Amino acid sequence: MTTAFSLSLFQSRVARRIVGLFVLCALIPTSILGWVAYKQVTDQLLLQTSARLKQQSKAQGMVLYDHLLTVQADFDRMASQLPSNGIVTEDTTITASMKELSRRFREVRLLLYGSPDRHQLSQAQLKHLQLGKSLLRLQSTPNHPPYIVLTRAVNPDRWEAGLLSAQVDETQLWITQATESLPADIDLVIEDQGRQALYSTFPHPMNLPNFHRQDLAAPMTEVFVWQAGNQEYMAGSWTIPLRFIFLADPWIVSLSQSKESALAPVDQFRHIFFLVVASALSAVVLLSLSHIRRSLRPVTLLQEGTARLAGGDFTTRVTVNSRDEFEDLAASFNSMTGQLSQQFHMLETLSAISQSILSSHDPSAMVKIVHSRISETITCDAVGMTLMDSDQCRPATMSVRQLNSQSENEITEYAYQFSQNDLALLQAHPNHMMVSSASLPGYLAPMALPELLSFVVFPIVVDNRMSGILVLAYRQRKKPSADDVTSARRLADQISVALTNNRAIESRVRAQLELVGAVDAKHQAEERATVLHAVNQSLQTKEERLRLQQSATLTLVKDLTIYEGSLEETAQQVTTTATQAFTVERASVWILEPTSHGLYCLDSYERSGDRHAPRANLSRTQLPTYFEALEREHVIAAAQAQEHANFQELVTNILAPRCVTSRLDAPIRTKGGLAGVVSIEHVGPSREWAPDELQFAQAQTFTDTTDIQLMQALKSDSTLADVGMLRLVSFICRADVEQDPVFGRVPFVTKPLCYTALHHALLNLRDNTPDASLQPDPTSSSASQFTGHVLLGEDNPVNQEIALLMLQSLGCSVTVAQNGREVVDYAQKTRYDIIVTDCQMPEMDGFEATRLIREWERVTDTGSSRPPTPIIALTAHATQGDREHCLAAGMNDYLAKPFTMEQLQNMIASWLPPSPTAPSPDQTDAKRAAGPLKTDVEKEVLAAVDRKAWNSITTLQRPGKPDILAKILSLYLADSQQLVDKLRQGMAAGEAQLVNEAAHSLKSRSSVLGAVALSDLCRQFEEMGRCGSLADAEPLLDPLESAFADACHVFQTELEKRAA
Repeated sequence: MTTAFSLSLFQSRVARRIVGLFVLCALIPTSILGWVAYKQVTDQLLLQTSARLKQQSKAQGMVLYDHLLTVQADFDRMASQLPSNGIVTEDTTITASMKELSRRFREVRLLLYGSPDRHQLSQAQLKHLQLGKSLLRLQSTPNHPPYIVLTRAVNPDRWEAGLLSAQVDETQLWITQATESLPADIDLVIEDQGRQALYSTFPHPMNLPNFHRQDLAAPMTEVFVWQAGNQEYMAGSWTIPLRFIFLADPWIVSLSQSKESALAPVDQFRHIFFLVVASALSAVVLLSLSHIRRSLRPVTLLQEGTARLAGGDFTTRVTVNSRDEFEDLAASFNSMTGQLSQQFHMLETLSAISQSILSSHDPSAMVKIVHSRISETITCDAVGMTLMDSDQCRPATMSVRQLNSQSENEITEYAYQFSQNDLALLQAHPNHMMVSSASLPGYLAPMALPELLSFVVFPIVVDNRMSGILVLAYRQRKKPSADDVTSARRLADQISVALTNNRAIESRVRAQLELVGAVDAKHQAEERATVLHAVNQSLQTKEERLRLQQSATLTLVKDLTIYEGSLEETAQQVTTTATQAFTVERASVWILEPTSHGLYCLDSYERSGDRHAPRANLSRTQLPTYFEALEREHVIAAAQAQEHANFQELVTNILAPRCVTSRLDAPIRTKGGLAGVVSIEHVGPSREWAPDELQFAQAQTFTDTTDIQLMQALKSDSTLADVGMLRLVSFICRADVEQDPVFGRVPFVTKPLCYTALHHALLNLRDNTPDASLQPDPTSSSASQFTGHVLLGEDNPVNQEIALLMLQSLGCSVTVAQNGREVVDYAQKTRYDIIVTDCQMPEMDGFEATRLIREWERVTDTGSSRPPTPIIALTAHATQGDREHCLAAGMNDYLAKPFTMEQLQNMIASWLPPSPTAPSPDQTDAKRAAGPLKTDVEKEVLAAVDRKAWNSITTLQRPGKPDILAKILSLYLADSQQLVDKLRQGMAAGEAQLVNEAAHSLKSRSSVLGAVALSDLCRQFEEMGRCGSLADAEPLLDPLESAFADACHVFQTELEKRAA
């Protein structure tokens, strides 16, 4: 019986878990309790042993100290019996007359004093002897333990009376220690200061620890633990003070006892402990078996029932009569199987209905399927369903079927036009909506019968648009169950999926038809291209085409406008084209660095490896002759480059390692002097440079006159009064041209040239008269629309709203980022056509964001032909250093704030292709609305703000649209006062950084709204804050607040006018 029970018991994982748990519950507490008790007893015994050793070592030391005092007293009596007035002429041994007092000494002698060196006495020892005290010294002999000698002066006042010296009998001295009652397991060791054993009870010499202290004069009692072989000892020590009486180093008295003997009382406990643990485990195992035997049978029954349920038998039942929780669990299990049986039947029916719906592509067929089979799974008294068109503009048909009636199989249809309120209410309840007969909407009117009192509406949504509804109606005192609501919602979702598939099929068919048309168009285009290609081959020979291509390439290379303000991509295009045009191995573009006056390599291209890689910089201090030649010569050409005088400094590090035989250097000059150089290097047999190649290198840009002088000469010519003028300016010089007070209004195009920007500028130059303003009405050019996706990075709310409205007016879709970190995140998630970002933003500025984007593009676009995303900087500073900073960070262009609509449009046109569309009615209305005469308020506005910036902002408003300008002005008035207060607080506290931040933010938003005076004052505060010279800014506080009040008055007046 026991065997059978044990086998059935341990075949169950639950049984094994319970037995293991019970055993652990008994073993762990018992073990912890025993270990804690054993640890506490052991620690207490060790503590008691330590205390006892301390006390006994001190007692032994005191006994030895008393004996030494007794010996010293006998020694003093012997000295007192000698004549104090006598003279000792030689060393003699004491006669037997003193034998009575000298029983404690081995030998007593009277010594001639002579001199201190004779007895090796120090000054301290002489002073001690003069005080009438005795000296205790240890004298060692080879192969013998040291012996103790006492010395004193017979008459301290007369050294001629001699010195009395006695060797102490160690046997008499140590016998007092042996007679003391020490336990047999305790050993005594006495050491001197030099750790030399004077006495030891150990049978063999032992290497004891160092019991000495730094303060030798103070008594000491310590406890140590030391080990000899495999035996561990506990030791207590005490220091005998001998300095005052004997002028000797202290002796150390130590007592040692093995830990084994100290812990002998707890040995019996270890044997008892294991017996207790075994008894506890036995009792626990017996109790566990008893409990498991009562609990295992219900668990087995439930396990078998669950297995049958998993096999699909939903009729299975479990009977348990244990009168505990297992019996309740069995009842819950039986209830669950009954519900599962019902639900699976319902799911099978719903799946059949859903399959029928999904296989049908006709909406009317879907309605019939729902009406015919919904009663099999969902309990209701009436059902209604309607499907809408995707445009929701035509009336929908409501199909109604009454259940549990004589007309059960009849389906009635009604037409109804859903209103916007109906659709909004359905969108607000996407899951379902309960409706009573008292507040019945219009689309449920066909189902309004006296006996139907409550309705449940399930919206059918496709692509976030309302596409139909499913309605369940109930009679009096009936409510839908939770299972019916869930099943109806699932059925409505299946209808949504079917409608989605139906519309996807229709879209696919339309796309295939469009694809067929596009393929036909492509075939026609290829045929035309074939014809044109044949015509091109018939016009020119291969040699002539090659000559024309090389000529065009030379023209491209010698156009110095490419190098001014270009980026790395443009330099790579130039070096690649130059190597092909000259048929050389290598071409490089070098730019003069203004601060160090050295040349840094913008790009270097090797044609054989098809590789672009910048080279090391060239220093003026290391290559003075080469730099002088660049500034002096128009071109430096050499067939034997390594022998040419101007190239001698380049031979060791550049020409020889790269096997360069011939070289041609073309300096790039601007009105400021040398700006860079293009170097052409030939590898292989030396070659003479052709005259047309040298002529290319000598091409310069206005070395004899500046562009300003040229425009003055053209303006002064009366015959050219009616001729339009268009300037071509470099990227880094554009801001200087815009701020030119004389020629700043002359139209210009930024280099490198873009076809769209040049075409737009030429059209404006043709349509405008010579006296036309540089900034025409933005609505006049609103026909140029763009279809690009723009990422805007701007943290200032005022600047953000204005830039957003301008970009949207140009037809761009805009995503707004509040800081540099968001700009990087958006750019890495979505490919934008152009990125427009402010340079100074919280968390991360625009320069750092641009650097991270460029690094990400280099990693992700490796091996692809996708060009980098153009990045335009919005900067409040337009200095030369700021523009170079934009270039160094990887930006393509910049736009100085405040900017107008036309400036932004020209900038976008340089990087995005236009989408020619007809002006919208809003734009036409805006042109007509811009004509009325100015009121008094408008004259006040023009007096307080910049006219160009104000016109650019006011013309952004479109008729019939929300008043964006009112929103921008409200944003300005809402929190600009906080910036003024923040600036004043920074001035009062002397925090230059706080002043700089507040002034920059206020300057940026004021400048875009045309508050020129306020913006200029903020700029001065910003510069002084950046330099830390706040004292110079104190006089500007009152003018700033006055200018701020004037600007706020103008903006508030405009707001009141618009609100009227």
